[in-house]
Amino acid sequence: MKRRGFTLIELLVVIAIIAILAAILFPVFARAREKARQTSCLSNEKQLALGTLMYAQDYDERLPVRYHSANTSFRIPCMIYPYVKNLQLFACPSWSDPYTFAAPVGTIDSSYVWPGGSPAHVGNPCATCGATCGKNYFPFDGYRGVKLAVIEAPSNCIMILERRTDSAHVDWDNGVHTGAVAYSVNPSYQIHNGGNNYAFLDGHAKWLKETTAGQWTPCMSDD
Repeated sequence: MKRRGFTLIELLVVIAIIAILAAILFPVFARAREKARQTSCLSNEKQLALGTLMYAQDYDERLPVRYHSANTSFRIPCMIYPYVKNLQLFACPSWSDPYTFAAPVGTIDSSYVWPGGSPAHVGNPCATCGATCGKNYFPFDGYRGVKLAVIEAPSNCIMILERRTDSAHVDWDNGVHTGAVAYSVNPSYQIHNGGNNYAFLDGHAKWLKETTAGQWTPCMSDD
């Protein structure tokens, strides 16, 4: 019996089917791979958050200051490193950038920031959202160590977020309505399946698609 081969049309149909299946499956595989990285990043933030709270317990329940005024390379990672003892925790598997800190940290792949700097709302009440709060600042504001007792909504107040290349330093220096919230809803910054990981001042960490203004201040009235 004569053996029949494939026709050109049949080969093209098979190739087309394979191409369609690949187009469907490859994005699924990419999302699954990113989900694994997202979980690893979330674990990093959780451990860094616990290290930060351990630091606070050793210093009269005061959070670490943003940086030392006489040495601006001495920042929060330098302060909490003795509590985590693992430089790999500071690097998200999806994105990191070399950054040089003072000893004992030195140059590491840095992915995370502890928000500090300008007031969380510009003006009081805020001209943008109308929020009024006497504690109108980031939890790692300026040169002072904020006491944990001042934080009125620790489970809703962001402690750690993921930095990006537009961050001039390792702390967030912009007001919420000009920086942080806009950052959290900017698609180019949402690297973990359309969102980012955040750790909160009660020690828990979770993935969020976007944040709200109230999550950047310690005041319950901003929730």
